[in-house]
Amino acid sequence: MGKIGRNDKCPCGSGKKYKNCCMDKSNIIKPDFKNLRATPIVSSGLDKMKAMVMEEMGYSSAEKFEIDFKRYTDFMESDEGQNSEMSFREFMGEKSNTAEFNRELKRALEKEGLMSDDETQKFIKKFTSEYNLKPKKKFLGLSSKQLALLLEDCEGFTELDKKLNSIVNFKKGSFKSDLSNIEVVKIFKFIIDEFSEDKEGFIKITRTGEFSVSFINKIRKELFNETHKNIKSNKLHEYDIWKVEVVHKLLYYYNFVEHKKGFCFLKEDFCSLLEGAKNDYDESLWYLVFDFVFFKLKWSELFYYQDVFQDTLDFFGKIKMFSFYALHHLDVKLKGGWIRPLDFFELIKEAFPEFVDNEKIPKAASAFLFVTNFLENICFGLGLIESDYESFSFWDNPEMSFRCTDLFRELFKWKV
Repeated sequence: MGKIGRNDKCPCGSGKKYKNCCMDKSNIIKPDFKNLRATPIVSSGLDKMKAMVMEEMGYSSAEKFEIDFKRYTDFMESDEGQNSEMSFREFMGEKSNTAEFNRELKRALEKEGLMSDDETQKFIKKFTSEYNLKPKKKFLGLSSKQLALLLEDCEGFTELDKKLNSIVNFKKGSFKSDLSNIEVVKIFKFIIDEFSEDKEGFIKITRTGEFSVSFINKIRKELFNETHKNIKSNKLHEYDIWKVEVVHKLLYYYNFVEHKKGFCFLKEDFCSLLEGAKNDYDESLWYLVFDFVFFKLKWSELFYYQDVFQDTLDFFGKIKMFSFYALHHLDVKLKGGWIRPLDFFELIKEAFPEFVDNEKIPKAASAFLFVTNFLENICFGLGLIESDYESFSFWDNPEMSFRCTDLFRELFKWKV
């Protein structure tokens, strides 16, 4: 065989020019991303990778996965897919932040040209660091690093304030806003008042430990001005009124009440706590609820379907700080104006497509349901937003809008 020219076809049969294939490059590499999928992988490694993808994407059948994966490989080898950068997840209809990062890295490496192994590793490390510090439109101007901080779990305000000091500060008291008319504060005070000596001193509970239906009806009648006719025709339980359920869970979590023989009694510990909070009574109650909901209570407990969609609900709990940031973003953008729930949902969808675009979740338990619950139960319930309707219920009033309150702007002082 004569000498192989640089531009001759490589004798290995790859179809590439010799200079781009087996010609000695003295440790110089150029990643061949286009043909990366054809690189041989040991069967055990491939099996592990497939098993991981199957689990993450919710496949219950290996046969179904193999069929879909065959469709994907056939597409990638077709004329239409030859120049595609689509990942398997994207082919199956899922959006992925990781896939977007990989595409940007690929383009950067191709632009950089030939590099040694060490140079490539250093370049990837530098690129990743810069990528994580770069503000991103889909994260509303936050960098990946800032977003990661917002997603971290914290046990209380002190830890949260320390971790997020460069992004947001929290006001810890002396609000100018009137907290007395916030529904959760009114309900809290109403329940505590039921334990007073001039009332019965206890509240009846069911066998499952919930407040009785008659007590729930009493709250509805005296706080929400619901008529006796409405109460008779639509009996609600504790879990049907989120704010009542949360206050009861809070009292039980902190061991402020005890259940005994079908009755709920308030302990002396909580009475002493109230004595020390006379000057800022409403504020103390509001902070107790906010701290409990934000740090102590699993958000999966706030919604139905918690047993079926535990992972999705837990993830929604992790994005709570970003959700507050998204509200701030819309509040600034609209200059304190009215916001549609769908507009808020679109921001969450853009930032976390893998959470929202999940076909495994039926329509009744969609991500939009979780978002509206966040707005209705958390934000409206704690007085952080107000509605252009008398109450906040998107399902009853699809055309409704909301806006952030002065309390929301007092509580969060965003620096980004």
